[in-house]
This record gives sequence, structure tokens and C-alpha cells, in this order.
Amino acid sequence: APVPVVPGADWEMGDAAELGLDADAVTAFVDSLFEFEAIQGVMVARHGYIVEERYTEGWDMNSPASGWSLSKSMHSAALGIAIDEGLIGSVDDLVSDYITEWQGTEKESMTIRNLLEMRSGLFNDLYAPFFVPDLMAYSIDLPLVAEIDSVFDYNNVNTLLFAEIIERTSGMTSADYLVEKVLDPIGANPVTMWQGFAGHHVAFGGVDMTTRDWGRFGLLMSRYGDWDGTQVVPSDYAMDAMGTGSDTFYGFQWWTYNDGALAAMNNLVFAGKIPPPPAPSHPFTIGWGAFGQYVVPWPEEDIVMVVNTKYYYDETEFAPAFNIYNFPLNEQELGAELYYGLAGSLELALDMVNTGS
Repeated sequence: APVPVVPGADWEMGDAAELGLDADAVTAFVDSLFEFEAIQGVMVARHGYIVEERYTEGWDMNSPASGWSLSKSMHSAALGIAIDEGLIGSVDDLVSDYITEWQGTEKESMTIRNLLEMRSGLFNDLYAPFFVPDLMAYSIDLPLVAEIDSVFDYNNVNTLLFAEIIERTSGMTSADYLVEKVLDPIGANPVTMWQGFAGHHVAFGGVDMTTRDWGRFGLLMSRYGDWDGTQVVPSDYAMDAMGTGSDTFYGFQWWTYNDGALAAMNNLVFAGKIPPPPAPSHPFTIGWGAFGQYVVPWPEEDIVMVVNTKYYYDETEFAPAFNIYNFPLNEQELGAELYYGLAGSLELALDMVNTGS
């Protein structure tokens, strides 16, 4: 079998059979995703080689793919690096050690882990932060609506708050820190980095890259932070990030795609009105972004799978800031269908792996 590699300036293509995969099963997996009208691109790689890659007509390997909440998983990796560099003590540090405005308030005992695991007790309308004058002031001022560490409640301000800790400790914007510490080392080049009105990076959903560059990030995580012998993200942090966490389905801004995750996603996407599909028989780790964006590292098999849905913007007018006239668009309703489709497709993905590979 080919020796595992990392992509240089370009990815190398590999033969599925030589890489220990069932080529027909790889194609069946990709075919199953292209049954959905929303699909922009799908990529499957093993041992650092692309074994199958396909795009809908009108898009290709150079087209930007929106990440939406995949950015959460990336900023989590950046936080792990900040801890390793000594800028931050640990995930069990108090948020109020860094966001000192909270000292002496009801939020004083919240930990960074609570933010990472979406158990902060804070709540906001999921899309409200897109349209406020200042993302960070809004997030810092939110009141508690539940006891800290008592309930999983997925919302965007948790990511904004630990991104603010990165900013305060590094002296860099969270976007610049992410690029320098995570993206540059793996050769990923973001097309745009979204900003809010006050200039803050939209850490909870703010990176557009090509499908192949999303694959670079997936490969990094599938190898627990190692990139060609350099430990970009600390391995113990990467393992914890992709673990099951306090709720058994959500680690540090990564999902474990089991029945618990599917129920939580169902509440987010469909308000619980439609029964969730059965989970795949293997509990895949997934990074999930709105409207059908997925990065699936599979460490045990050194595989990464990337799924993106059609992304539209006017290249002549697009700016990475939000207002009512300029909002990143995906196939929103159609992309939501992938919430169901991915479960079946990942079950098919299990057929890709040959015994003895």
C-alpha cells in the first residue's frame, strides 16, 4: 500500500484498491450524496491521497465552499494550540480569568470547557449574532438562562467567547491566529474570513475554503493534529475535542454522530417535528456546518470525507461582513435534507474499508 503522505501544494490522486478500499463502495458513498440536489462537492481521501472527488456542474476544486459551523471545529483546534503555547492554562480555567468583566457576576464560575461543550447556560437566537452591531459586546453581555454546565444548548456565542479569549491572550485577531497556527501549517488558504459590523471575525461560522482545503483540515484531525511529523494541534487536545464529551455526543466543537447527536440536530434543524433517522452503526466524528457542510475525520482508517453544498455569492460585490443585503447563501432548505442523507451515506461508507487494509 502507498505510504501515508500529506498533500503538498496539490493533492495526489490515489487508487482506491491500492489504498485498501473497495472502489465500488467509495463510488456508492459519493453517489448517495449526489442524490441530493444541494450538493456542491464531495471528496474522499485515504492516507493523504484523494480516491474520489466529484463536483456538481458549475463548481469545481477551486470553488469556495462555505464552512458555516465547521469554523467552530477549527477555532477549537486553535484554542488547543493556545493552551499548548501557554497563553491559556487549560480548558478548565475560568472564563472570567480572561473575560474579567464577568468577575463578581453570576457567570464568574463558567469554564472554557463549558463553552466548548455548549453547556454555558447562555442562550441566544442562533442567527441573532449575525446582525448585532458588535458581536463580542453582545456575547459578553448575555445573561444566563440556565445553570452553568446543566444542559446542552447549541449556540454561536459560546464559540465567540472562547475566540475572544484567544484574542485577549495572543494579541491577535482570532482569524489571524487561526490562519497562522492552523491553516498556514497545513497549506490551507481561506478564500474569505467573515466579519461582523464591528470588525470581529465571525468565529462560529466564518471561513470559506475549497473542498480540498477543508479536506486538509480533516486530514489534520484524522491524525490527531499531526501534519507530516509536526504536531500542529496537541494530540491529547485533538482526542478530547473529537471525544464524546459530557453529553456523549458533543466534544469540543465536534459531534459524535450517534443517536444523541441526531436528536440534538433534529431539534436545531426541524424543531423536533420530524423523527431523526437512525444513526450509522459506527459513531463517526463529524464537523457540521449549516445547510449541509461536513468534515468527517476517520482516525482509525486514516480517511477523511468532505461534503459541501452549493455556495452562491457575487464575487464582484462579496465582502466578508454581514448586512441584510449581503448574506452567504447556500441551498438552505435543500441542504437541510442532508441532515437525513448523511446518516445513510455514512453507513455506506463503512463498506469502503476492506479487511486487511
